[in-house]
Amino acid sequence: MKKTAFKAAALLLAAAAFFKFIMAGYGFLALVLCAFAAAAVLLAVLPLKLKKILCVLMALWFIVFLAAEICVIRDSEGQNNAEADYLIVLGAKVNGTVPSKSLKYRLDTAIRYLDAHPDCKAVLSGGQGADEAMSEAECMYRWLANQ
Repeated sequence: MKKTAFKAAALLLAAAAFFKFIMAGYGFLALVLCAFAAAAVLLAVLPLKLKKILCVLMALWFIVFLAAEICVIRDSEGQNNAEADYLIVLGAKVNGTVPSKSLKYRLDTAIRYLDAHPDCKAVLSGGQGADEAMSEAECMYRWLANQ
C-alpha cells in the first residue's frame, strides 16, 4: 500500500512539474497536484483516525473549491447591460513580445467591445515578469495598435 502511495505521489509531482514549468498559466493546478501528492503520502503513513480527519478536510476543501469555481464560471460572461466610459483589460503572461493565449483572448474581447463602443477608452494593466521581454500593458498596447 505504501509503495503504491509513493508511486502515485511521484506521478502527481511529475504532473505538477509539467504544469508549472512547461505549461504557462497552470501554476495553481500544479499547486493542487502537489497537495494531492502530499495527501497520498500522508494517507499511507498516518494512523486511521488521522486519515479520517484528513479525508474530511480534503472533502471540505473540494466542496468550497467547487462552489467557488461554479460562481466564477457562471459569472465569466459578464454583463452587457451597460455602456462603459472605460474598459480595463487585465494583464496576463507575455511570451517574449507576443501575448499568451490567455492574454490574446482578453485582447480579442476588448477589440470587439472597443469596435462596438468607439468612445470608450481602454486602460491596459500588467507588469513585467522576470521571464517577459516587456510589460503586459506594453504588449497589449502594441497588439491593439496594430489591429
